[in-house]
Amino acid sequence: MRAFCLKTNFQMAALSVLALGALTSCGMAKDPGLNLGISVSPDQPVIVPGRGISCVAQASAKTGDTVPTADVTGDRLPFNRFKLQWRSPDALTIAAIRVTIFSSGIDGADTTTGLEFTLSEEETAALLGLQGLTIGYASPYLGPDGQPVSRTIEVDSTSTALKSSTSPYAPCGLQIGGLTSKVGLRTYSARVRIEVTGFSTSCEEKNLDGTCLSGTQLPVRQTLNLSAQKY
Repeated sequence: MRAFCLKTNFQMAALSVLALGALTSCGMAKDPGLNLGISVSPDQPVIVPGRGISCVAQASAKTGDTVPTADVTGDRLPFNRFKLQWRSPDALTIAAIRVTIFSSGIDGADTTTGLEFTLSEEETAALLGLQGLTIGYASPYLGPDGQPVSRTIEVDSTSTALKSSTSPYAPCGLQIGGLTSKVGLRTYSARVRIEVTGFSTSCEEKNLDGTCLSGTQLPVRQTLNLSAQKY
């Protein structure tokens, strides 16, 4: 009876390992952040008072050949640069960029859910320099071996090449304003979470010229956590 129990336990352990391996493999294959990377500069920003300039205001000034309007008010979290990296031949569509701040020194941020800001579609497009908020398919999509090609697309919010003279957008950074520091607190720290969500579209249907038309959509999500300080 003991030998039977030992054998059964061994078999169950082996099956558990196989099942875990299968789940891990599937999880990695469907990891929504696998092909997306994000970064900001500076990576430890200082919360400052005064007024900042949004990417929409920068773009408007570029189009009108005027001085940008400082439209970001209140205490603010300024990032000089926002970078996005897409490592897939599939198309990528950005749905939202959210910034959540957790801090005992900021009104509304001293909760478990934090204080959330969602960039408007206009601000997101101006930040990334992407009309339609989409990175297109790789072209060609398939390599000589018949498999999807490998590519990496870099989107830099300060790039003068991406936001050239023919682009309606201007180099800019990510500005989060409207923060209200608690009365009596001059110095405090904050935890910041930046999340980018969207979806990828594989190449399954093609136009007559062979360019990709549509395919299966999968969710895409990447999160960046950092700290900030008010002095």
